[in-house]
Amino acid sequence: MDILLLTFANSESDPLPKLREEDDKTHAVLRERTQQQDFRLEREQFATREKVINLLKAHRQDICLFWYSGHADYRLLQMEDGPANADGIAALLGQCPKLILVGLNGCSTLAQTDALLAAGVPMVIATSDPVDDDVATKFSIAFFTELAKNRRSVREAFESAVKEAQVYGKTTIKAQVRSAGREREPSEDGRYWELVVADKQESLLDSWRLPERKSDVPVNQHLRKALRLLFNTQHGDYNRADAPLDTLLKSLPFTISEPLRNLLAPNDGTRQVFFDRPGPERRSMLLYAYRGIGNFLTYALWSRLWALRAAGKELQNLEPVWNDFRQWLCLNDIREDKRRSLFPVFQRLAWYYHQNGLELPLPELPEALKKMTDHRYQEAFDYLEARLQEPEIGREENWERLCEETEKRLAQVLHCFGFLFRYTLTSIKAIDVEFYMHLSAPIFVHKVVRLQAQTTPWDEQLEKYECYLKTASVLLRPVDNSRKEELYLSPFLIDENAYLRTDKANPYFCMAWHPAQRSFIFRNISRPEDDILTIQEPEPEDIFSETDGEDTGDNFFPLIYGQFNAFCETVFGKNLDEL
Repeated sequence: MDILLLTFANSESDPLPKLREEDDKTHAVLRERTQQQDFRLEREQFATREKVINLLKAHRQDICLFWYSGHADYRLLQMEDGPANADGIAALLGQCPKLILVGLNGCSTLAQTDALLAAGVPMVIATSDPVDDDVATKFSIAFFTELAKNRRSVREAFESAVKEAQVYGKTTIKAQVRSAGREREPSEDGRYWELVVADKQESLLDSWRLPERKSDVPVNQHLRKALRLLFNTQHGDYNRADAPLDTLLKSLPFTISEPLRNLLAPNDGTRQVFFDRPGPERRSMLLYAYRGIGNFLTYALWSRLWALRAAGKELQNLEPVWNDFRQWLCLNDIREDKRRSLFPVFQRLAWYYHQNGLELPLPELPEALKKMTDHRYQEAFDYLEARLQEPEIGREENWERLCEETEKRLAQVLHCFGFLFRYTLTSIKAIDVEFYMHLSAPIFVHKVVRLQAQTTPWDEQLEKYECYLKTASVLLRPVDNSRKEELYLSPFLIDENAYLRTDKANPYFCMAWHPAQRSFIFRNISRPEDDILTIQEPEPEDIFSETDGEDTGDNFFPLIYGQFNAFCETVFGKNLDEL
C-alpha cells in the first residue's frame, strides 16, 4: 500500500509554537482516508536523523509523498537531534521508486530542490525565504485538506493553500509553479512558496492525486439506505411494503425524484444513457440531483416572499435578496449552470426569514436548517459544493470511488430534507366552469397533471373546487392535502404544455434571463443534458411578411415575462428590465 511519510522536528532553543497544531490537524485531515485504506500514514512527530533514515529505508518501496515541517535553510533540515544534510536526504529519497512529491515546509528550502530533482523526485514544494510559523502551519493544513478531503490535484491544492496562507501573512505571499528548466520569475516584494516539477513531468501537476483504492460498495447502496430509512419514518415498514421505492419517488416533488429515478434505474440494454455505472455521466447526475434539492427549496422561499408581499406584508432590507436573485437569473453563459448551487442562496434567504420574523413556507424547514449546521451534514454540503467547482475536462478519475463518495454525500443531504416526501407538485393546465341553474355558486373544474416520478407519460386529471387556482402554474402542496394553503412555484418551475394547451406535461426549470436577447432559458427536468427551451420575445409584426400572421400559441414569452416582472415589482419594487 502507498505510504505518506510526514515528519515534524522542533527545537528546544528556538521552538515553533504552531508545529504541534500542524501535526495534529494534518493527521486529522488524513485520518478518514487512511481508515478507508486509500493509503498508509507514517507520522513521525519527533523526527531525528536516525528515525528519518530508518523510516526511509523501511518503507522505501512504498513512499509516494514525503513531508518535512520544522526549521531549515538552503542546505539542511534541522532535526530534533541536529542538522540533516539536504544532499543526504535527497539521495535517500531518490531511492524511493514510487515517490511523487516532496514538501519542505521550512524556511528558505528552495535551494534544496535541485538535488531532489536530480535524484529523480518529480515534484518539490519549497520556500524561497523565511516563513512565519503560523503561516507555514496554515499552508500545510490547507494543502492536505485540499489533497485529501477535496481530492484536488497537486497544482490545485498548492495554489489554494497559498491563497489561504496569504490571509495570515504579515507581508505579501506569492506562489509560483514552474518546471525545473524555467527561470524563476523575479520578485521585488514578498516571499514565495514554489512548486517545482521536473522536466517532462509537468502532467503530474494536474493528474496526480493522493492514492485511492477502488470502491467495493455497490452502486446506489447509500441512496437505497437513505430511502429505506426515510420510508420507515414517513410511511411505515420498508420491508413489508410492496414497492417502497416507487412509493417514495412518487411522493417526492418531481424536481427531486426525477434525478433519483435516473440514478436508480437499471440499465435495460438499450442505447439510452443510464446512470447505474460509475463514470462521468453518473457523477454529473448525482450533482444534478443535489442541485435539484437546493433549487427547489430556494424557489419555495422566493415564491413565499411573493405571496407575502402580494398579501400586503411589509418587508425591509431586501437589497441582499435582490442581489442574489439578480445574480442567479442573469447568467451570461448557460454552460456555467452546471457549477451553480442555490444552497448558499437558500441559507441566506432562510436567515432573512429568521431576521424578519417570517414564517417559512414549509413548517419542517427550521429543523432541517438546524441539521445543516451539524458537522456530519455540513461535511456533505461542503464536499458537494467543492465537487461542483471542479473542472471536468482532462481529469483521470477513480470513478468508482468518486461516484461512491458523491452518492454517500447526496444520501446525507437527502436524509436532511427527508420531510419533502410529504409534498408534491401539480401542474394546473386549464380551468373550466360549471354553473348550473340548480347551483348557488360555480364549480371550477381544473385540468391538472400530478408531477410524479414515472416512466410513462402523465395522464391529465380533473379536480373540482369551489374556488379557482391559477392557470398554467406549478403548485406545491402536501401529499395528503392536510393544509389548504397553496404555494405557486411558477415561473421558476413551469410546465411547457400547460402554456401550449397540449396533452400530458413537460416540466422545465428556469436557468436564465438574457435582457439583451429578450429571452428566457429553461432546462428540462427529465433531460437536463440536452433539452434547453429558449422562450424568445416575438418579433414585431411585419406587413411585408409572407406569413398570415396567425397566432399559433407556441410563443408564451409575454406570460413568462409578465410573471417574472410581477415577481420583481411586487417583492422588490423593481422592473425586470432593471436587472
